[in-house]
Amino acid sequence: MTHAPEPTYEEIGMCYAFTFFKDVEKANIPLLDVPRMIDLVQYPPRSGIMGIISKIITDQNVNLDDFRENVMFLLTEQNEDELIQMLSVVKGRTSLLEIGSRFGGTLARMAGVLAQNSRIVSVDHPMGDKDPYPHHPKQCLERTAERLRSAGHQCTLIDADSQSADTVEKVRTLGPFDFGFIDADHSYEGVKKDWENYAPLCKVMGFHDIAGDDLGCVRFWNEIKGNYTHQEFISTNGKRKLGIGIIFHDGAT
Repeated sequence: MTHAPEPTYEEIGMCYAFTFFKDVEKANIPLLDVPRMIDLVQYPPRSGIMGIISKIITDQNVNLDDFRENVMFLLTEQNEDELIQMLSVVKGRTSLLEIGSRFGGTLARMAGVLAQNSRIVSVDHPMGDKDPYPHHPKQCLERTAERLRSAGHQCTLIDADSQSADTVEKVRTLGPFDFGFIDADHSYEGVKKDWENYAPLCKVMGFHDIAGDDLGCVRFWNEIKGNYTHQEFISTNGKRKLGIGIIFHDGAT
């Protein structure tokens, strides 16, 4: 029996983008929520979903390059240039902690460059699957975890407040970690708390939004970076400059 090829990350992302046509029917097939679209794209030749997407792009007169860029941002909410640079730091590591995963887009990208059979923990308390959150972040994160497990990784999702004592203790029992990434509560107090709770468990810690409009993230990063060996990945392409900061606890890069 010949199996359909695994969908690429970009193909899944394209399907996700079209969930914004919620309740709109194109080519007699409803464009449904994220988990359902991922189900469809697992068997692209059988479902014909990629042909439908191509048709919609043509019908809507969408610039494909711009569309792909927007899709990647919707999945990860990261500047692609900055994310690629961070992935070079993550590559080859064997354990990962992400605080704040939402749909799991960034989690999947980081997992994609880890060593085989890595240990992955995600801490998030995604909103439910009702309006005004129609794109099912909780279900999508669960599907992402399923895919990572299918790829051979150990993946644990902790659906809880990252700042609660019980959550911190649970994560501690699953650590330590080669790499951690903080992208949850963007207030100054929230970022500081996540750093204090989880930095001791991670050899290297990444921060998101160190150069964007989330002033709490910017402020906290600027306060601590001088105390450690660090790197900053801040895009110069003029598009969605958000910034990613990396702290190396062991002094190595």
